[in-house]
Amino acid sequence: MKRNLIEIKYFETYYFANVIKNVLDEPFAFLRTLDEFFGENNQLSFIEPFPKVSRLHSFIVWSIDTITYEDMGEIDKLQSGGKLWIDIALNHYNIDNDNFLTYLSSQGKELDTATDDDIYEYYQDLRVTEIYDTLLTRMSEEIFFILFLNRQLLHNFNKMVSLAIQSYDLDFGDTEMKRHFKKDGVLKRVNIPSWIQKAVFHRDRGICTNCQKDITGLINIGNTENFDHIISLEEGGLNDVTNIQLLCETCNKSKGKRQQLSSSHYEKWF
Repeated sequence: MKRNLIEIKYFETYYFANVIKNVLDEPFAFLRTLDEFFGENNQLSFIEPFPKVSRLHSFIVWSIDTITYEDMGEIDKLQSGGKLWIDIALNHYNIDNDNFLTYLSSQGKELDTATDDDIYEYYQDLRVTEIYDTLLTRMSEEIFFILFLNRQLLHNFNKMVSLAIQSYDLDFGDTEMKRHFKKDGVLKRVNIPSWIQKAVFHRDRGICTNCQKDITGLINIGNTENFDHIISLEEGGLNDVTNIQLLCETCNKSKGKRQQLSSSHYEKWF
């Protein structure tokens, strides 16, 4: 069977990972910006159970795009001999594309008379040709690879999204979306796919994330693995790979519907 490998290029990966962590540490400080992420009824896009492109992937893409848009006014830097961030990124990932200077030339313009509006139009052209989306997808996979190891961050992310889920009112909701809900603000429980169980088991290294009991079956075959929602469904939790953790049977049974068990403890590599 072909191995599912990801090539990590590490282009500003930790910078964006840190920005996302800071936002999730204090989401209420960024409410105005986060409103743009959720949008009007955008919580509906979080409802489909266990997609391969997780909700955190979507948040990472949105975060990169937001930061990029805010930093779009770079024409002065270009005219001083610098390069656009987007051109450096595309080159780093070996994504074939004519750079901004070539784009300007194709529009019959020169750099010394160009404006920030020309950069904006360049980005729009990259969106239309899906080159920009390809870049954001590549970058989001790298950033997710790092953030998925941080259960506290996953807790914070899912807690933030749960507030949007909890606000969902079935009386006014979309008919197609209602089938995913048990009741107002609570999604139905569905079977956790095997690919998620494998991913979470390996991320948590076969150890209960609450009591650190070994449940690999290699040492003690009596310990049973349980896959648990970090933010419970009753609390607006998602059916998403980022909201699942590994617990032993004892910890899982002792966890109340609204109790959030998790841990920031990890086994050392050596």
